[in-house]
Amino acid sequence: MGGLGWGSYITDIVRILGNGGSAGRGERDFAKTVRIWQQCQRFAHLAPDGIVGENTWRVIQSLLNEIEAIIIVPTEGHGTEQFVSVARSLRRDIYHGRAKILKAKVTEIGFTPSPGNGVVYCNRTTQVNNHQITVRCPVKLHNDDGGLNWPDFRNLRTIITISHGGSDGPNLKSHMGGHQPWNRHEERWRELSEPGRLHWSAAGFQLADDGKIIFLGCSMGRADRSYAKLVATAARKKTYAATGSFAAANVATSLTHVRQIENGAPRSPMHEYTP
Repeated sequence: MGGLGWGSYITDIVRILGNGGSAGRGERDFAKTVRIWQQCQRFAHLAPDGIVGENTWRVIQSLLNEIEAIIIVPTEGHGTEQFVSVARSLRRDIYHGRAKILKAKVTEIGFTPSPGNGVVYCNRTTQVNNHQITVRCPVKLHNDDGGLNWPDFRNLRTIITISHGGSDGPNLKSHMGGHQPWNRHEERWRELSEPGRLHWSAAGFQLADDGKIIFLGCSMGRADRSYAKLVATAARKKTYAATGSFAAANVATSLTHVRQIENGAPRSPMHEYTP
């Protein structure tokens, strides 16, 4: 592990190599996993020698620098500063800088005639199964750091929302009249609204095959047909949400539960929902 300094990244390297079970059992198994991975990286012309040398480490470093999670926080309503603080802690301590924080701005709410619901939608074009579709989106998501924005992300490990919540999804304007833009259908409570279904189905295609969605906030996992279950069905990905109260604005609480989920061991009040 010496001169190149990759030993301190061993956990992340094992994740990139895949087959983490055999990679973690000993040096011989690790070398075998490295060799198999090198053989698969034909574009990089790596010698399949089972050694993380200079060329192999260069390729792995580029993969380590890829964004693996996005964290969505509200910009309006009660607790926004605390939610941003939690997001920054998650980015630093859980994802080691490989996460982007996207700030959600609810688009203008007006009084439109029935059957409109008062939301002025922005349009977002995204790629689904090699086809471009336009998603009506009542929320603008922006990245203060510049660079990639919502439609640009692919093969994500995790999507997280941090907000006040309820049985109708993330509340992006809590204590300011409230607004849950990706909500349930107003008449058919066991279904998502059209904006909610489109948003989360598009999000599912931006996640890797084993990707997940985590809702940090109260009660989004409550009830038989919980909001998180509806999202799991729309996104075709696992979701995690609290079955009751959850202190999403508390850094220690959120770090603990996200770490447990990422390690495959969610604990109460967080619950796992499958598609």
